[in-house]
Amino acid sequence: MEYCDLQIHSTASDGSLTPFQLVKKAKELGLKAISITDHDTIAGLDEAIQAGKEFGVEIIPGVELSVKFHGKEIHLLGYMFDKDNAFLRKKLGEFQKKRVGRIKRIVEKVNSYLVKEGKPTLDFNEMIKGVSGSAARPHLARYMVKKGLVKDWDEAFDKYLVRFNSPKYNLSVEEAVELMAKSGGKLFIAHPGSARKSLTEITPDLNAQKKLIRELAGLGIKGIECYYPDHDEKAKSFYLSTAKELGLLTSGGSDWHGPDSPHSMMGSIKAPYNLILKIKRGSKEHPLL
Repeated sequence: MEYCDLQIHSTASDGSLTPFQLVKKAKELGLKAISITDHDTIAGLDEAIQAGKEFGVEIIPGVELSVKFHGKEIHLLGYMFDKDNAFLRKKLGEFQKKRVGRIKRIVEKVNSYLVKEGKPTLDFNEMIKGVSGSAARPHLARYMVKKGLVKDWDEAFDKYLVRFNSPKYNLSVEEAVELMAKSGGKLFIAHPGSARKSLTEITPDLNAQKKLIRELAGLGIKGIECYYPDHDEKAKSFYLSTAKELGLLTSGGSDWHGPDSPHSMMGSIKAPYNLILKIKRGSKEHPLL
């Protein structure tokens, strides 16, 4: 069977490998297709497409969007949009400016604390130069490690980045749906059974989640990420059956961020390639059942 991985992150957001390196790795792993779904940006997509041509790996245009739903931040995955769509590029550009502003506020908070502690402060301008796409706290964590302020990511988050966090701008679900609709894409619920940025953070009760999924489908969501490392067999079966019941498409991804990431290895979730065929056709038939 041929496999794909439809959630991977590159240096264009909070991953540690470039899009080129990710595509090369996908080829080595024998994956037929991947989607690099960086957070709120498609800055790495052109590089990925070129690498895909070189290595013979199909690249599915993708992005992971942060939205507010029932008072919580959840993530949605957009696929197969027109990457050159003017509305898409404008909105994502605005999103990136807000992300940079957030990181700057965090740096200011951390620096105020470092001054009180008599420690060297962080240089925001130096840090942001190393960000090629979507600015996020992991970029700041890497910079803090590089500067010797902390020994690793865990210490950066535990000592500074959680304590001095700043609220992140999120789209509404309706805005995310509009973004995909105007650019020809399809929007999926990301990792609903994960503990963070998911439906589970709203409620761990699966029956209650089904009501939320039905609500999202009514707003224009087209699918569910059913294959995911944090989904055990019970959760996977539930999301697959819910997708079938509601006429939704399905996807799957490892959420791999690179070798220094705690996430599962690219391709580890064994998502069948025919998921992509169904997404391309927009079929409401379940791909496996």
